[in-house]
Amino acid sequence: MSKATSIVRRSVLAIAAAFLTMALASVGWAATNVRYRVDQKAFKQVTATTELVFGLYNDEACTALLASEPLFAADPAISVELPKRKKVKGGPKPVKEAALRTVLSASGLAGPLFLEVTGAGIVPVGGSCQVQESTVGSGAPGPQGDPGPQGDPGPQGVQGVQGDPGPQGVQGVQGDPGPQGVQGVQGDPGPQGIAGPPGPQGPSGVSVARSSRLTNILTFTGAIQTVVDRSLTAGSWIITAKVEANNNAVTDESFDCQLQLGGTIIDRNNGQLGMRAAGDAPFDRHMVTFVGVGTVGATTTTALNCTASTTSGNWLERSLTAIRVDTLN
Repeated sequence: MSKATSIVRRSVLAIAAAFLTMALASVGWAATNVRYRVDQKAFKQVTATTELVFGLYNDEACTALLASEPLFAADPAISVELPKRKKVKGGPKPVKEAALRTVLSASGLAGPLFLEVTGAGIVPVGGSCQVQESTVGSGAPGPQGDPGPQGDPGPQGVQGVQGDPGPQGVQGVQGDPGPQGVQGVQGDPGPQGIAGPPGPQGPSGVSVARSSRLTNILTFTGAIQTVVDRSLTAGSWIITAKVEANNNAVTDESFDCQLQLGGTIIDRNNGQLGMRAAGDAPFDRHMVTFVGVGTVGATTTTALNCTASTTSGNWLERSLTAIRVDTLN
């Protein structure tokens, strides 16, 4: 460890001990701040789990125990200082020592106090029973005195100079409107105006509607089937198609459909549609309707194509209606 690091460490540990003392005092504990000098070389044997027993006495031989508090060496309440002592020229080489600092929770102890620390790796420097300077000549604080009587109020001060007027305030909220006035007398009708020019020609609207409705029963094939279709001429079309799927299988089945115009899908169901097993009426049948729009440049076919997951069943109520319009937006 460098000299600068050692100095910083000792300063931080001392500040931490001071803050701990003030924190304990703020919650009403009469804590005791203690310091104990030990041999630095022997202290290297101490581990984090070494138990150190701090004993406070009121005699310099440490025979009259007042309080005892065991702490593990790694307890954050314990700080270790490494003071560096200078050798006096011609004198003996000073012992390398370490100083243990902590705050004990013992309360109501009158000074002077003496401290003895025991545990593996603890070799005292300067005697095993060390006086605690922070407790010499100190006594418990006396009770707080009663507050004195309140003094008379002082004389009225001279009135200050009037300040400048404040800024213009924000405009207030607009008031509610007044009540409706009485309706006046109706005036005479004005003269007939000049007729305006004729308006432009309106759109032609619907020109053709074509429909197909099939009532015969179309049996499921298990593959894609055209259930209803219609031939359409060139133009823009709105197309609606409907079909009812009837399941005759003893198991739940499914189907899906696509509405196409000239081979392009203009509407479809999203995923498979379910049919319950035969006899589970009305859920063994499923009716769906599709609507789509599109524009074709020549005669073409629009068709509703469907696929069932079974061959046991049929398509019912098949219909398709196509309406040609002037424009699609």
